[in-house]
Amino acid sequence: MTETFDEPPAKKLKTDICDFINPKNNKQCKSLKSTQSKQFCTNHILYYKKLEGRKKHNNFDKVDAKLGKRIPCPLDNNHSCWEKELEKHLEKCTKGKMKSLNEKEPWFEVDINLGKKANDVKNVSDEMIINTISIIKDLKFEEIEMNILKDDVIQIERVTNLVGGQLKHATQQSSLVSHMKNLLTSVEKDEKYTICEFGCGRAELSRYAALSISKDLKAPNKVILIDRGNNRMKFDKNIREECEHTLVERYKCDIKDINLPILLKDSASENVLAISKHLCGVATDLTLRCLNKIPKEQKAAVIAMCCRHVCDSQDYINPEFIKKLLENSTQKNILSYEQFFKCLTKICSYATCGKRDPKDGDVKEVNHFTNLTSKERETVGFIARRIIDEGRLQWCKQNWNEKANLVKYCDLDTTLENVVLIVPF
Repeated sequence: MTETFDEPPAKKLKTDICDFINPKNNKQCKSLKSTQSKQFCTNHILYYKKLEGRKKHNNFDKVDAKLGKRIPCPLDNNHSCWEKELEKHLEKCTKGKMKSLNEKEPWFEVDINLGKKANDVKNVSDEMIINTISIIKDLKFEEIEMNILKDDVIQIERVTNLVGGQLKHATQQSSLVSHMKNLLTSVEKDEKYTICEFGCGRAELSRYAALSISKDLKAPNKVILIDRGNNRMKFDKNIREECEHTLVERYKCDIKDINLPILLKDSASENVLAISKHLCGVATDLTLRCLNKIPKEQKAAVIAMCCRHVCDSQDYINPEFIKKLLENSTQKNILSYEQFFKCLTKICSYATCGKRDPKDGDVKEVNHFTNLTSKERETVGFIARRIIDEGRLQWCKQNWNEKANLVKYCDLDTTLENVVLIVPF
C-alpha cells in the first residue's frame, strides 16, 4: 500500500509534548519536544523532513525522456525509482539487500515458524461481524489477575525523572522487569541464563532488565536481541557497559525465519528467559512457535501482547481452541474458522481504538452497523481480545508449563494493552 502524505487532522494540542497527531487514531505523540524544535520530538522532526522529501521525489506524474516515469519500488512502495532503471535499482535497494542479509547464516530458515496454510480471508462482511458478536457476547472467562509491581532500580533510574508518555512507558517496564525477577529466583546461583528479547526495537526493555536483575540477582550470561527493523539510538552499548560480563548479540531478522536452537549456539544448555513489550499481533504466535523448539524445562517467558487486530488465522498458535468455540455455537455452519477469526480481529479493535467520552458510552449510534453503543462495543472488543489471548494461554499450558498465566501488569490508564503472558521455568 502506498503511503499517503495528508496532514494530520486539526486537534487541540497539549503544549508540553510533541505536536504530531497520528492520522490513524487522531492521538497526539506523547514524547517531549526536542531542544531542536518548538513543535516536534526528535523522531517527528525527522518524519516531517522525510515527508517533504518524499513529496518532491515521488512525483509519479513526472516523466523523463530517457528514464521513463517514476514508479514505486516493488520491494518497498515507500520509495520510488525510474521505470527504465528498475533492474539497476533492485540490485542496490536496501530492502533487497535485507532479504539476502541472513541467507548464509546456519540459524536462518525461511518460514520455519509459520503455521499451517489456511484459506486467506481478506475482507469480512458486516453480517459476519454481527454473527461473530452473537457467538462471543455471552462467553465468560475467569477475571485476569491485576498484579502491578514496581522495580526499585527502574523507579530510581527512570521513573522519578520522567513525565507524560515517557513516565507511562517506564511504569510498564518497571512492572514487567519485576515479573521477570520473580521467575529468575527459581534459577540456581551457579546456573547461567540468557535473556532473549523478541521485537526488541532499541532494546530499552533488555537494558533495564539486565541492569536491575544484575543488581538484585545475577547478570545474564548473554542478551540476545531480535528485530527485523532498522533502529536508531540503540541501547546495546549501554547493556555492555552496565553488565560487564554479559555478551550482547543483535540479529536483524524476522521471527518467522529463526531456528532458535541453532541461533542459541553456545547457550543451548542455558536457561532462556524470553521477553517482549509489546509484541505486535502475529509476532506473539511466531515467537511461541519459535520457543517451542527448545526444551520446555529450560525456558520461561514474560511477553506483553498487543495489536490482536493484526493476528491471522494461519499463524495463530492455537487454531483448535477457536474452532472449538465455533463448533459449540449455533453459527458453526455459517462461518468458517478463517472468517470467524478474521471477525474476531476486527472486533478486538473496539477495545482499544477511538476511546470516547465516558458520558457518551451508553448512547446508541444509529449509523453503526452493529447497533451497539460505544460501551457495548468496547465490552465485546475485550471479549474478542481475551479469546485470542486465552487460546495462547491454553497452548502454553498444554505444551509448555501448566502454571502459565495471564496477568494485568498495569492499569488501563497506563496502557490499553495491559496484559502479559507469563510462563515460569
